[in-house]
Amino acid sequence: MNLKIKNYELETFAYILYEMKLGGKKSRMRTRLFKVLQNYMNDLNEANEALVSEYALHDESGQLVYADNEKKSIQLDMQTKDDYYREYETLCNEEVVLEINEATVDMMLTVAQLFLNEEVELNQNEALIYDNICEQLEQILALHDLNEASG
Repeated sequence: MNLKIKNYELETFAYILYEMKLGGKKSRMRTRLFKVLQNYMNDLNEANEALVSEYALHDESGQLVYADNEKKSIQLDMQTKDDYYREYETLCNEEVVLEINEATVDMMLTVAQLFLNEEVELNQNEALIYDNICEQLEQILALHDLNEASG
């Protein structure tokens, strides 16, 4: 079984992991998974930057046009901005699959136990993502326990 996370859930998942107060093995396994999630978040940011570049306005020299003087917001092409938002929504809803194999099983089982047993304070949006991840982690633990019992 694998853990499937939508791109829009990555940042919240990583944040929850990062905020847990842990030591020893729990901390090491959390940090390993956090680094994996960071790589996926970097990929997501790069994909979004490519989308923005594709749908943004460019000046005569091909540079992006910004909507503000602080260069915090890029000006989207008004004719294609709806296309950008559709593409961005598709990107956010794509799934990342964290494969559980010999190399990752200890990390994933440790994190599963953390998520299911540690007390964490969450806002409502975080709680929905947390619940989705916990449901999958419960299934992963149950399947692992079943395999251990039959193996």
